[in-house]
Amino acid sequence: MINVSKEFKEKIKYGRFLLYLTITLADGTVLNLDDSNIWEGGFKIDEGVTESGAFTIGSCIINKMTVVLYDEDEKLSRRVFDRAQVIPYIGMELDDGSIEKIQKGVYEVDSTSYDGDLITLECLDNMHKLDKEYAGVTTTYPATIQTIVNDLCRYCGVVLQSARFDGYNVKLTKRPINSGITCRQVLSYAMQMICKFAKCDANGQLIVDWFDQQVFEQNTLLDGGIFDDDSPYSSGDEADGGTFSPWNTGYEHNSGRFEDMDAFHHIYTLDTLDVAVEDVIISGVQVTAETENTENADTLFYGEEGYVLKISGNPFITKENAANFAEYLGKKLIGLIFRPLDASALPNPTVEAGDIAYISDGPSKSYSALVTNLSFDPDDNMSISCDAESPKKTESQRPTELEQTLAKMRKETENTLSNYDLIVQQMSQLAANTLGFHETKIIQDGGSVIVYRHDKPKLSESKIVYKSGIDGFFVTRNYTGKDSTTVWKAGFDSNGNAALNILSVIGIHWDWAYGGTLSLGGVGNGNGVLKVFDAKGNVVGLWDKDGLIAKAGKFSGDITGASGTFSGKLNSKAGNIAGWEITEEGLSTDKMKIYSNKSINDDYDPDNPFDDGSNDYTHIYRDAVSTNEVSAQKFSFAAHRGSTYYKERTANINIVTDINGSTATYTTLRFVDGILVSKLS
Repeated sequence: MINVSKEFKEKIKYGRFLLYLTITLADGTVLNLDDSNIWEGGFKIDEGVTESGAFTIGSCIINKMTVVLYDEDEKLSRRVFDRAQVIPYIGMELDDGSIEKIQKGVYEVDSTSYDGDLITLECLDNMHKLDKEYAGVTTTYPATIQTIVNDLCRYCGVVLQSARFDGYNVKLTKRPINSGITCRQVLSYAMQMICKFAKCDANGQLIVDWFDQQVFEQNTLLDGGIFDDDSPYSSGDEADGGTFSPWNTGYEHNSGRFEDMDAFHHIYTLDTLDVAVEDVIISGVQVTAETENTENADTLFYGEEGYVLKISGNPFITKENAANFAEYLGKKLIGLIFRPLDASALPNPTVEAGDIAYISDGPSKSYSALVTNLSFDPDDNMSISCDAESPKKTESQRPTELEQTLAKMRKETENTLSNYDLIVQQMSQLAANTLGFHETKIIQDGGSVIVYRHDKPKLSESKIVYKSGIDGFFVTRNYTGKDSTTVWKAGFDSNGNAALNILSVIGIHWDWAYGGTLSLGGVGNGNGVLKVFDAKGNVVGLWDKDGLIAKAGKFSGDITGASGTFSGKLNSKAGNIAGWEITEEGLSTDKMKIYSNKSINDDYDPDNPFDDGSNDYTHIYRDAVSTNEVSAQKFSFAAHRGSTYYKERTANINIVTDINGSTATYTTLRFVDGILVSKLS
């Protein structure tokens, strides 16, 4: 919903809109056009947040604007509009002669056609930039949805309005590996996991959002029912009327505040209305996990039978998380009530796809509608859809492609901007195309002032407000009309403390920092580097594209490395190195042990002195080697009476003397108390 002044709202019903276009060509030339350059009936915006004809979750739809320019003097026909940026504005002349403008998006020319004096521009919003293959995004999984969205937006050159959204910290373990999968598809899958849709707002920034379904819950009224055949009438809701003494008992109903009406549209100037017979009430969610064998796929159900949303084909849904995902969606969606419909009404530029509306057909019929798709034409009726499939339909709820407008694949190679360059570019565009502000000064006792700069003529009707006083500078995009109830999400105070959304700078110096995720390097910034210095300026640790280099220090926990070089002293009582398990005794692997401080006498068995019970194991002690068989071209043996090796031991030793094919000849030596006493064969 786009905020406008009360006077703007009152004048909407007269439909006297003014059109403005700011077109920035690829060579940097800026064209400022108005109604005189736009053909009558030659302006339309199509936008949506779900698929046409279906109530879908996770949609990331490319919105489209069509503009027909009138070029009588042929000045525009000489211009090259390919990939030009187009920013449309809708204006309304107020009673004082001023013009209030609202921005309706940021678009890029996708195709241009010429027909005599008419030039038609087909334009797509910034969502089309996400139609790049996801293979180039370097996100390491497991990753939070915040990281996934940040990384793919950075890769595609799209600015994310806010990195904090409901569900931003949900972690996904499996990276989508589908061949040719695009960033927009991955974004759609991620949005589906947290019951959201994504769209580009009026400033061209990507926002993560969902229908404000609490509006319907807060404005639920009593159903008066119908004149049925029962006596007394049985239809409708029941309410206790209370008693006259005391008079303050019985049913109470809160009709809300006038401010609550800012959360929804009331559309009643209808031309046509095609409405479903009954409301849709979401009763359950069915989730199918993504598996290689679709016949054995796990399907989880949460809720009750009735109108069930079916989710499948999402690579982020696994057997491990499917049950939790179904419950997560169910708790958000079950109980949502709306009426599927298609309406044609007087154009209203403040209505956006994703808004909530009450559609009234006469004084006694109002329907709760989710604005899922919208077509705005200032010279014609506005088309509004609240889309949903028939409750009887059992097919998968989510189509394979989430598109309203098919974007053509770009043939040109696009340059990837760094995060800082992207923000600077976006800031420059805002500065070049920004609208003016209104100012209100509140004079305090003593002559000081508090200054408000706001987007509408009246402060009380404004949403974007900048407040400045002696204690700081504060910003909000959702002014409530009262400072005390407004959440000021950005600003800085007189102590130097600042609250910001995303900070983009060339360099930062700090004494300490605290946060969740630190990302270094990537496509735009190349290879990331993390250096740690001691007090003398010596590098004691380095982490770059080649790995981690630590000059000194201690490690605790598990250390896993695919490759690398270690020098220095390594102390560990447990672990694994190249297949060797580290234990308190030493190193061990399959069929072999190396003891760090153990004597062969510690494993001595008088009945079998050369076997410690492991049979075919090879054991290397600090003073001997025990193995099942020794093979050598030359064998020298010297026994010493009283030796640690053979003292008080009697045993036979087989020595291979000849091998013929697969036959071996042995010589057996018998030792008694460590002395060779006989040759048995």
